[in-house]
Amino acid sequence: MAQFRNWLGVALIAGALALAADAPAQGLPQVRREGHWNAFNQTIAGTWQILDERGTLTLVLSEDFETRKAPDLFLYLSPKPQSELGNRNAGDGALFVGEVKVPRGPQRFDLPPETDLSQFRTLVLHCQSYAVLWGTAPLD
Repeated sequence: MAQFRNWLGVALIAGALALAADAPAQGLPQVRREGHWNAFNQTIAGTWQILDERGTLTLVLSEDFETRKAPDLFLYLSPKPQSELGNRNAGDGALFVGEVKVPRGPQRFDLPPETDLSQFRTLVLHCQSYAVLWGTAPLD
């Protein structure tokens, strides 16, 4: 009986490891990047993730995402490091991800199919109308 229990335990562990290794093939999202916001001119709370969902990259703002309401609050992926970004150049050379329409709660933004994350260094939240850099987050 003890041998059977040992064998059963080994079989269950092996099965669980096989399922975990096969997760991408089953279409479960993989986290490609994740982090916290660094406030620049406005407070930003919450976390974010970039998920690979069956080949589609999606930026996900967490349930606890919160910031101040503003017109034209845009998300970008920038090739520049955080230290080089400011109010006037936040979107320069960056990939537009989407507009944050509500200042709190979970939100999802699909990235263009050809997006190569290795080309970007910073996630940017920027108020386009007033040229105000809300905040940033490093991607590497």
